[in-house]
Amino acid sequence: MSETKIISLNSKELADISQVGGKGYSLIKLSSLNLNVPPGIVLTVGFFEDWIKKIKNSDLYKEFILQLSQNNNECQIILNKIKDWSLNNLVLSSSDKQDIEDNLKKLFPDDYNKILYAVRSSSPEEDLAGASFAGNYETYLGTQFDLLEEFILKSFISCIDYRVFKYKLEKGFTASDIKIAIVIMKQVNCDVSGVGFSINPLNNDYDEAVITSNFGLGESVVGGIITPDEYILGSKDKIVKLNEDNGTSVLEQNSENQKKSSLSKEQIIQIVDKIIVIENSYNVPIDIEFGIENDILYILQARPITTYNKLPEEFLTKPNEQRQLYFDITLGVQGFEKPMTTLGADVFKLFVHTVGKLIPETLLNHGNEYKNKTECKALKVNKFNIIRKVPIIRIIFAKLFAKSTKSNLEYYLNQFITESEEYIQKNIDSNILISTIMDNLINNLVTYFRSYVVPVLASGILFGEYLKDDIELRQDFNNLIKCFPFITILMGLDTYKLSTYLDKNQYKNKTQDEFYQNYLDKKFPKEFYIEFETFMKKYGFRGEGEIDIVNKRYSENPKTIINQIFSALLEYDENNNPQKDFDDTNAKRSEAYFFTVNFFQYRESPKYYIVSIVGRMRELILKRVEVLLKRNLIDDIDDIFKLKINSLSHILENVDDYPKEKVENKIHEDNKCREIITTWKRHPILFDSRGRIFSQERKETSKKNQLDTLGKAKVLKTVNEKVFNPGEILVTKATDPGWTPLIINFGGMLQHGALVSREFNKPCVVGIENITDIIKDGEEIEVDTIEGIITLLDREE
Repeated sequence: MSETKIISLNSKELADISQVGGKGYSLIKLSSLNLNVPPGIVLTVGFFEDWIKKIKNSDLYKEFILQLSQNNNECQIILNKIKDWSLNNLVLSSSDKQDIEDNLKKLFPDDYNKILYAVRSSSPEEDLAGASFAGNYETYLGTQFDLLEEFILKSFISCIDYRVFKYKLEKGFTASDIKIAIVIMKQVNCDVSGVGFSINPLNNDYDEAVITSNFGLGESVVGGIITPDEYILGSKDKIVKLNEDNGTSVLEQNSENQKKSSLSKEQIIQIVDKIIVIENSYNVPIDIEFGIENDILYILQARPITTYNKLPEEFLTKPNEQRQLYFDITLGVQGFEKPMTTLGADVFKLFVHTVGKLIPETLLNHGNEYKNKTECKALKVNKFNIIRKVPIIRIIFAKLFAKSTKSNLEYYLNQFITESEEYIQKNIDSNILISTIMDNLINNLVTYFRSYVVPVLASGILFGEYLKDDIELRQDFNNLIKCFPFITILMGLDTYKLSTYLDKNQYKNKTQDEFYQNYLDKKFPKEFYIEFETFMKKYGFRGEGEIDIVNKRYSENPKTIINQIFSALLEYDENNNPQKDFDDTNAKRSEAYFFTVNFFQYRESPKYYIVSIVGRMRELILKRVEVLLKRNLIDDIDDIFKLKINSLSHILENVDDYPKEKVENKIHEDNKCREIITTWKRHPILFDSRGRIFSQERKETSKKNQLDTLGKAKVLKTVNEKVFNPGEILVTKATDPGWTPLIINFGGMLQHGALVSREFNKPCVVGIENITDIIKDGEEIEVDTIEGIITLLDREE
């Protein structure tokens, strides 16, 4: 057999990862950095060519390929049969055994057949930046020389394990491909072992190195046998030690070790130093496995951390600098399933910076750590000028001017929408830059807001302060705002009103698609289409994910609204409908009526008018960029949403100077930030400029409430993803007007779903992180809406 099929870990040349696998590659690289790696060899992928050929020529493997092509659920059974077949039919040739012995003799000339070895799998797909395969392949510790063949085979067939097969499918690898290398290295009989992270894996903080360690072998740490020390603290109940003959065993920790830290301060510093060296070499956050024997530190493995959130350069501050705190309003308030597009975020940013920026210290309890006076000062917000320009008299004497303040708001903001429509239509084909048009629209909106919205909102805030000191009035107020005329609630009522033009009996047995086709074929009553035209004038610029300019509006694709009308038609009748609830609640208005009816209902109005600009600007932009498609400067219309607004304006203004390559380069440059964010495994609402993620602690309770809701979960990411049936519990990150009415919503606080559920008297829980990943579609859950507790009834844990 060729010598290149076995490679030493202290090789001077860095071998190809496709031959030595991720673990073998890492160990050779660590050795090249002059780190203390136990000596050993790698049996390369090529070493196992004969075994792989025999497996692929077997009838069982051919059956596996057939089932794989048919997406058959029986693959796990076949894979287990292939493993059993391999154990009985695969053996090393005499030349294979001799090659292994010769290479180990070179490393351990005096005692190669006396020492114990670690036999470790090393897949070419393992320990890569996008896939760690951690825990999927088998490792065998404390192996005698005479038993190497047995444990090489056991380690080899772990690449046929069903866990590996599933993980490959999830990560986009070819599931039918059989490839593995095996590392055979001297077993370190660790007095202490552990794992080190160059960032904190729990909160993603870049500046926190984390070490977990325990007395004995590393299996006690990574295998979950004990609760390890973290840094120098923790409980130390059990350890894993080498048996003198073969393998490992679990022993009770002695009382002396239970009372002391497994690592000294000097050892911790030494390990952190090695972590920094390795991270700098890899140029990405890493985790390592280490062992200490007779006070000598050994590095046993290093791999990229695949689950961390990488921050774009513009989000980062340097270590030891003042950190910045970021609040993701698209997730926390709007509940976006994925990040806004580059153009959408840029447009939204214009609104935020024009109206004013949120003061950093208002963000939860962490704000004081992140005050940045330079940042706030750079906003150049003159408080005196703001106060001077708002109608302060109307705010102070809110009750006196209530009716006229409300009338002004409704009249002038309707005037704003009319002016905006006319302005955009006038400039669709003009030479005025898109960025200039956007600036003009936003500045005009700010003027209207300052004069007509601020008095209303400020009065609402003052009333809120007044409520705090009046318990009885606060209770009246809570009853009052149920089914209150917020713009979204009114939209839901208008949706229901459209359904009343249709005959429920005619559509009981129809599908949504059939209903929509009837709409397209003009089979609905004439009155419906007249009312629908009025509806679209009021709400046509809205849509799912409406804040992001990339998303289609109801005017472009009315199917979402038609589906909602269909649902309302089937769900409601004369005695049970949102309009009746609304009217009944209106009849019970109390002392709080005056302020709420005049002021509180407008809390959603700013977003409504912002979305109106976004919707109209989308029409203008789509018209303007047709020239880029005609000239083949972009491949798809959606490419424009990867540009910032000034870049898009400049390209359109100078289209003759932009070859396709230059446009593509600009798209890549502008869209770099979003491309990084879309790789995040966790999408936090609150994080800082060194990666730290802030999460709420979850509550636990044994208390049972009579108001608990039980049902099957329906996990939805978009409104039309799948049919939502009566009695099911909606699980989603957030909703928008297209989802109304809903049953229950999980996700960020302050979302549309929380608002609508309250107004329609539906139970709702919000603020549970990653809930759409935790809860599986169709599983039975119990929802305690008093405590905010979700119980997964189908699971034992």
